[in-house]
Amino acid sequence: MTSPGQLAQRLHDKWCEQMREKGFHGPDKECSLCPVRQTQRDCEMFHADLILWADLDESRRQEYLETAKAVLPEIVGEIFDDAINVIETTKVMHGDHYAAYRAISNDMQELSAALMNRRDRRLEELK
Repeated sequence: MTSPGQLAQRLHDKWCEQMREKGFHGPDKECSLCPVRQTQRDCEMFHADLILWADLDESRRQEYLETAKAVLPEIVGEIFDDAINVIETTKVMHGDHYAAYRAISNDMQELSAALMNRRDRRLEELK
């Protein structure tokens, strides 16, 4: 599972990607839109936080970390709900005693895949 620190970094990376797609740049890029007389910080398309995670100041990293900690419980809750739904469906299909081992094995593989897909989808949404 993704740790809050990893999620925080992914959130920043996705934000940077989205900002660059909109034409923004950070201190590491030249801007063809900036007139020669302007400093980089005067450019409307400049954002100081469009930098690598490792170069981001600690206060900004902490903001991302707090966001990640706030959304991880929601992700875990959705994964748990999906797991309960798969287990309940399995009980209905196979009875409370889970008569067929093969069916259980297949259902558990489906559960695992569903959980991973949900996690990846939610993490992708957060990027």
